[in-house]
Amino acid sequence: MPGLGATSTARKVARLSYAAAMSFNPIAYAWRIATSNDEMALAYAAPFQFIDNRGQERECTCLIPHLGSPMGTLISTRYDPDYQSFIASVRGLGYYAVTQYTDAFETYDRARFLKAVLDWGWYGPEGLLPTFFEDDPSQHLGE
Repeated sequence: MPGLGATSTARKVARLSYAAAMSFNPIAYAWRIATSNDEMALAYAAPFQFIDNRGQERECTCLIPHLGSPMGTLISTRYDPDYQSFIASVRGLGYYAVTQYTDAFETYDRARFLKAVLDWGWYGPEGLLPTFFEDDPSQHLGE
């Protein structure tokens, strides 16, 4: 039965290759640091797989739930495949989407990351509202 499951194997190899590439994605690593520190303590899923607005499976650097929209913020970087078409591919899906392709987010800088998070706004449940949003209630935009 040669060739049986070749497509499945190719997908697994591609997924493993992407997972390996994530270990070399300094923006993903910086967001992991930002979301796991005691001050921010935000949920973080990386890499994140989703179905784009053309019905195609895609992956991006990460999803940060409750920020930017009720569905969360998707972040794509120059380390993602097809990052140039990322914004167009998520239009209409309900996510807030950003591309971070410069080195500004490659290292964790508290002020820069906190500003981004505050700019995106909180859309999650009141009970999960991070304390840094309490200083500026205008950034809590609803559930």
